[in-house]
Amino acid sequence: VDIRFSLEKGPEVYIREINIVGNSRTRDKVIRREIPIQEDRLYNASEVQAVRPRVRRLGFFEENVEVVSQRVPGQEDKLDLEVRVEEKSTGFFSLAGGFSSIETFIFAGQIQESNLFGYGKRASLNAQIGGVTQLFFLNYTDPNLLDTDWTLDAVLFRTDRTFRDFDRSSFGASLTIGRRIWRWLVADMTYRIEKVKISDIDNNAKLILTNSDRTISSLGFGFKWDSRNNLLDPSKGNLTQTNLSFAGGPFGGNTDFIKYAISSRQWFRLWFNTVFTVRARYGIINFSNNGNDLVVGERFFLGGPNSLRGFGFRRVGPRVPTEDGNFVIIGGVQELLFSADYVFPLIPSAGLRGVIFFDMGNAFNDGEDLTINPSDLRTDVGFGFRWISPLGPLRLEIGIPVGSKLPDENSYEIQFTVGTLF
Repeated sequence: VDIRFSLEKGPEVYIREINIVGNSRTRDKVIRREIPIQEDRLYNASEVQAVRPRVRRLGFFEENVEVVSQRVPGQEDKLDLEVRVEEKSTGFFSLAGGFSSIETFIFAGQIQESNLFGYGKRASLNAQIGGVTQLFFLNYTDPNLLDTDWTLDAVLFRTDRTFRDFDRSSFGASLTIGRRIWRWLVADMTYRIEKVKISDIDNNAKLILTNSDRTISSLGFGFKWDSRNNLLDPSKGNLTQTNLSFAGGPFGGNTDFIKYAISSRQWFRLWFNTVFTVRARYGIINFSNNGNDLVVGERFFLGGPNSLRGFGFRRVGPRVPTEDGNFVIIGGVQELLFSADYVFPLIPSAGLRGVIFFDMGNAFNDGEDLTINPSDLRTDVGFGFRWISPLGPLRLEIGIPVGSKLPDENSYEIQFTVGTLF
């Protein structure tokens, strides 16, 4: 059987107008920035298909974003595009608590608006208050400074932490200017000024640590690749960040170092609505002209909800023995971390998901060889639950160290958070 196709070329079609419907709060220009199409240009199907995921990625609208093509009556070579959106809550308020058998209870709160006054700008206030930690952060982000491709991020912060062997307090600010180089790639430059005080040093640690007041003035350069399909709850895409910072010297302050860090995280959407995530992180710092003072605030420590989840906060890293047979955790000049998470639905109708995870990493001191030999890295495994509750997203995770444990380490760690939209 022969099949013959007969094709007749029609007229070229141009986009006459692009109309946005349903954005009762978000300004038109915020959405139009994500539309890679210009009016009075030739119709391109691939560009039209790119509109929906790019608008959804803003996080300001429900998932049912539609792009509808409409013929212009009496003009065969013209059509209009209608982008239909439905606004959703972009304010976020959360209360969180975390605890373990060796750490005190911590209370944290956050208030954030991701679409400030409908202009797509973001502002947030974060506070964490506990027996050992007090953190306060005020942040403002403009992803399109003066309606350009430049970004601005300003942060004002105050931190107070009580560690095993000393107290550390700091107050400072940072300003970041960045520019989008390509669709997913952003380059930035950050200036940070910070006043750091180390005090209340334990008697056993005074031979290693000293009371000090330091001013850190640094300039950093970074790149960020972000192709996540959703900034709040991604299921596919990649987030890679790298930064090189220079402190002291021509930038002032009394602390000199060069610090490099790189991290990458990849999301894979798998079968049965499951998501697999892998993450890797590496950092190195080189100090100079700091006398005999140990600049513990800039060194690398692992442990806690954002690194090794089976260990206490900042409890993994090089240790120096003291005269009484105890030790001081001084942190490392290098760090290496690998993590993997597998998230799966448990009760889809209720929004309940489960997660199993694996972490491996360590921090290394001067003269130590950085290696990926499992015997030299601390490891943990764990499981948890994530639920979209009536009060908002709830997360509970239990991390269990694998292998031999040090005397001050427990057999598990627990963290949980809960938040709500407004």
